[in-house]
Amino acid sequence: MCTNDEEVTHRAPNSAKLITVEPTVIGTMFIIILSNILSKQYIHQRIASDHNFSLNRTTNQSCSDVKDNTSDPYYLLEQKVSSETAAWSLYLNVANGIPALFSTVLLGSWGDKVGRKYPILLSLFGLVAFVSTFLIVIIFNLSLYFLFIGYIFCGLVGDFGNIISCSLSYLSDITTPAQRTLRIAVLETGLGVGGFVASMTSGLWNLEKGFQNPYWCMFGLSIFNFVYVLIFLRSNVERKVPGIFRHLFSKEPFVHMYQVMRSRQNGRHLTLILFTLCFCILIATESGVKGLLVIYVIGVPFCWNSLLIGLFSGLGQVSSFVSLIALKIFSKFSTQPTLLSFGIITSILSSALFAFCQTTWMLFLGQALQVFLSLPSPIIRSQASRIVAPDEVGSVFGVLGCSMVIGNTGGSLLYQGIFVVTADTIFPGAAFLVAAIILLLILPLYWSGYNRSELKQMSATTQYDALSEEE
Repeated sequence: MCTNDEEVTHRAPNSAKLITVEPTVIGTMFIIILSNILSKQYIHQRIASDHNFSLNRTTNQSCSDVKDNTSDPYYLLEQKVSSETAAWSLYLNVANGIPALFSTVLLGSWGDKVGRKYPILLSLFGLVAFVSTFLIVIIFNLSLYFLFIGYIFCGLVGDFGNIISCSLSYLSDITTPAQRTLRIAVLETGLGVGGFVASMTSGLWNLEKGFQNPYWCMFGLSIFNFVYVLIFLRSNVERKVPGIFRHLFSKEPFVHMYQVMRSRQNGRHLTLILFTLCFCILIATESGVKGLLVIYVIGVPFCWNSLLIGLFSGLGQVSSFVSLIALKIFSKFSTQPTLLSFGIITSILSSALFAFCQTTWMLFLGQALQVFLSLPSPIIRSQASRIVAPDEVGSVFGVLGCSMVIGNTGGSLLYQGIFVVTADTIFPGAAFLVAAIILLLILPLYWSGYNRSELKQMSATTQYDALSEEE
């Protein structure tokens, strides 16, 4: 991808440190999850206020008196507010996702030339702007339309998808193939740590302090992340590249990603396409369902408050810890495809249960079934990186980064779009049933790609060298 005078030398894999991008990933995930939980509640509160709708979750009228009477004006207004909240969330996600689709590709390729540090810094700056915009809107009670500024700008500089993609590429640059699976799984666990802490603190924090204090915390943490990467993250290239910004805007990354995906060496192009499609479906369903759940449980018949929403979201983040433990323990008794299939099947059961939930305990049971939801993601990433040349790994992660953006945006369009249409019908959980059906598609697609690849010829012991050797 570079000419001779622009050749970039990456640091040797044995120079990898135990801790590199992980603190940034944890902090960023904390911000993303906390903002996802609180932003929907804030938008719901603002829309309810516009309709002169009471948000008191402690009175019996909030649910008990109306959940069995679908003609009650309170019930109809509740459903209208929930529907409008889902619509606002959909518009904001699309405004963020469309520019992020292109910027993630450009920044990923830029990182191949100048190192991963600069693209991560740019996306972290976008995160600072995003949190700042939300904070200003909350403090001055500005129109919700001002939120589009933060969402669009954050998308233009890569958003969360670029931070994850560049972090994965960074780990790929500084680790050996034998170390990679575990390091990716640890990074996934870092996502769970940040998300778990954010979820468990969001409810009580919001009830006690409102929306301003949590967003001030997110603002401070976003500044810390930026400074940490700027000062402490070691560049993964040996020397500085002159004129770094002239490499940013180019059609070359799109061409190179296309070339990597179309290479017919050992039939890998079909495997990569199928793996990417599986990953996109997985991300779309995971982000779509999680994003919708907050809106779903605020309304009738659940009418949860912030504390219960936080506990519920925290349980969902446990999946990252469980996934790492499962990879470590069950690798001795099972294969990667089997573990992936198990994670998908439990997620299907969970989504199907959400569709028909009428009580709180059923929702928590459905969330408990999602503890293996994060299991397929590191497996797909690791296997995709194994079937390409070392100098193509960055492009593969770039493709997966694009599919993550497409999945996040597409998931919002599909599932929240369905909820907007069905929220005031007799089956408001229709979106979750659609999610369960779509998740079924992953199994035949994945197994078809796996059986076509060289991965099938690898023994389980070979595939899990990293898991048995690394700690």
